[in-house]
Amino acid sequence: MFKKRLCLILVLLLGLFAFACKKADDEKKDGGNTPEPPVVETYKSYSVKVVDIDGKVLAEKTFSTKDQASVLDAINNEMNAVTYKTDYGTSVASISNSIVDANWYLALYENGAYASTGVDGLVIDDGDKFEFIAECWNTVESGYGKLDASDVLVDKIIYSYMKNTFSKVVANSKDMKTVDYWSAMSLYMMKTAGYDANLFNANKFDAALKTALEAENFAEYDGATWGKYFYAARALNLDLTAFAAAYTTYMTNLAADTAYNEYATPFYLSPAYALKVTSDAVTALSTTEYRAGTEWGLDGWNWQMTNLSVFKTFTLEELNNITAADQGNGCSTALMLLPLAANNINAREVKDESGKDLLQLVLDYYDADLGLVKWSKEDTDINYSTNQIYASLMAYKAQRDSGKAVNIFA
Repeated sequence: MFKKRLCLILVLLLGLFAFACKKADDEKKDGGNTPEPPVVETYKSYSVKVVDIDGKVLAEKTFSTKDQASVLDAINNEMNAVTYKTDYGTSVASISNSIVDANWYLALYENGAYASTGVDGLVIDDGDKFEFIAECWNTVESGYGKLDASDVLVDKIIYSYMKNTFSKVVANSKDMKTVDYWSAMSLYMMKTAGYDANLFNANKFDAALKTALEAENFAEYDGATWGKYFYAARALNLDLTAFAAAYTTYMTNLAADTAYNEYATPFYLSPAYALKVTSDAVTALSTTEYRAGTEWGLDGWNWQMTNLSVFKTFTLEELNNITAADQGNGCSTALMLLPLAANNINAREVKDESGKDLLQLVLDYYDADLGLVKWSKEDTDINYSTNQIYASLMAYKAQRDSGKAVNIFA
């Protein structure tokens, strides 16, 4: 029994010795380095989508972590992002030229749910879907601010109009001279309200309109044409030297009773304040004796009340003589926003007999399918009056956001 055990131990020792010798021999052959198994690197696919204030998808792309290791890399390198560092990490202001507005921010979603981390902390899994969606933070519903659903809608339709519709209004003009004046006047009001002209494709008609206006013969001007040209020229940064001389001569020789007209009166006054032109007509038209009454025309009344705010002869009591319900259509109702903004009055506090405020009355003319506030409820076309509606809405928004008077006609 002992001999059998001894033999077994010897056999095991010889086997171990043989294995050790073979291993040593193998290591000698490969220099002592045992090759590691190859590492197979796996890349993950993910998508990024950007939705602007007006609900339009600005960009939607699929990436691989092979090329863009993180979402932040993807938006910086491939989607024209504007980002900045904060104490809490990277903040994303804009992607793919999305609109920047103080009331709005780009909310980050991961696979349909609000992301639990900022863009810096995102961990990518294969097939992930990331969305940057413009949302209004300054809302009553969110508990952060003062804007309600009507205000949020105003912002959405303003930006949609600026980006997608303004140039169409100009392109669809039937009477180019008349409509171009209104378009340029609205363009001026948009710029005055603080909006970037690039958003509403102003360059689509700037050059042609400049050429037309530079060839104008002021000797043929009469009535409201003076004011319309003045705002068109200011919107397009034209030299007003020749205009100012002709306008001063005209106003010096103009009798006030001749200028007392439903629509012309506001536009006679329009350039006087900015150009510092004084005359008997200007003095008379800016006093109570020559007020345009609502019976003359509500649009003219709105324009004049807005003009008179810069002459400091307008009194708030004059607004008490008219209600929003008297305005008659979408354009006239919207124009009432101008004198309110010019006098820093919140349009939400002006209500008709039913209790609707002025902004809600304007939005009654909003057509969700068209994406427009229409001139009238029956009208389905966009026209020059549409420019006036949106310029008025912008005046409201500018006053609402700043809490200051917006002197559009100044």
